[in-house]
Amino acid sequence: MRRDRQPGDAPELPQVPRVGQPYPLSPQQRRFAAFYLADATRSWANVQLRLALPAAADTELVRTVLRLLVARHPSLRTRFTHDGEEVRQTVAAPADVPLDLVERHADPASVARELIAVPVPLTGGLPYVTHLVRHPAGDELVLVLNHMVTDGTSQEILRTDFAHITGHLWDGAPLPAVPPAPAYAEYARHRSAAEPAESERLWDFWQNELAGVRPTCLPREGIAAPRPGQDTELTKGAFTALRLDAGPERLAALAARHQCTSFGVLMGLFTRALTARLERDDAVLLVPTTGREPATATVVGNFHNILPVRVRRAEDLAGTVRGAQAALARSLDHQWMQLDHLVERLGMHPADDPYPLSSVLFNAIPGASPLLPADAAEAAGPLPYDVRYDLMGVVRTEAHSLVLELHYRSALMTPDSAGQLLQAFAAQLTPQS
Repeated sequence: MRRDRQPGDAPELPQVPRVGQPYPLSPQQRRFAAFYLADATRSWANVQLRLALPAAADTELVRTVLRLLVARHPSLRTRFTHDGEEVRQTVAAPADVPLDLVERHADPASVARELIAVPVPLTGGLPYVTHLVRHPAGDELVLVLNHMVTDGTSQEILRTDFAHITGHLWDGAPLPAVPPAPAYAEYARHRSAAEPAESERLWDFWQNELAGVRPTCLPREGIAAPRPGQDTELTKGAFTALRLDAGPERLAALAARHQCTSFGVLMGLFTRALTARLERDDAVLLVPTTGREPATATVVGNFHNILPVRVRRAEDLAGTVRGAQAALARSLDHQWMQLDHLVERLGMHPADDPYPLSSVLFNAIPGASPLLPADAAEAAGPLPYDVRYDLMGVVRTEAHSLVLELHYRSALMTPDSAGQLLQAFAAQLTPQS
């Protein structure tokens, strides 16, 4: 979800970080660490890029690609260290970054599934691993990064830059200049200093918006919360997914009918299905936002925020959808109070399980689903990584279809129950709804 700050909200910041100088975490990094890094044995912080390589890619040439990518993006040269109870980040010079590249002969998809489940340490080195995977069907570079140095927008920036660099080295295409933008470490320093006053200003809104709210989570009678380093059924996840042909047209028609954005419609429909299952009249959905300012649109780093949106179920679909749109707009207008500070002010702790305030995340992502093959109408099965939320609703917008996904904790929901919830969500995206 995107609602950027406007130009003028932040001063012009240095474009080059000071090499070797400790910087504070940004508010977004601190929030992420509080929720996801309390248990270093989990793979919650992993994000992955699979990058196809040109045919017969020489290993040293691949190292050159990495060297240029690292030089263009200081976040890929960032190390994290503990300073007492605080975590600091330090940026190295490009020449001081070791290009550790593990070369393997295997199926890239199998390697990707293996690596996504192995936690990438935050400290002790650079927070990512790179594997060069050789395969007769095509070689790939598989990068697994700790989310502390990247986000969804950053992943696309890295993918685009990788294509530019390989085109430059293999075909002689011009290499675009790095766009002028503040260094992430300088952004972190600025936002860290500005945050206390801003959070205090926003607290009154959130205190009123969430008054009397009950945490939104799946029932867990008799199921103990997982302990750090302890594998339990509660850390394992599964998914169910289905494709709706002509879904984008149906969604657009609903949005026009109810005078809402497509995302507002999806939130309202998901809330109706979820609250009916949980037998309650409201739900708090956690919604990822880009958290970017116009000046940082081309910067690689962790900018995203998790925004709580309290949606109330109305008597009819139209009322729920319009209420979801209004609640989303209110929350977006006050999104710069980070969720870790918010839950602490509400008397909760970020490392609690279930996820405090809400353990249900909802998101819409453009592009094909990695879980549902292009020729399949539905699919279900286990997830290859640890899960932090009880439930995630994800809508993928493809060219001529919508893919609806539910990711859930296997101990809290059976496959049949998950399928029924997904069908209840999907049934509302029909021409009769």
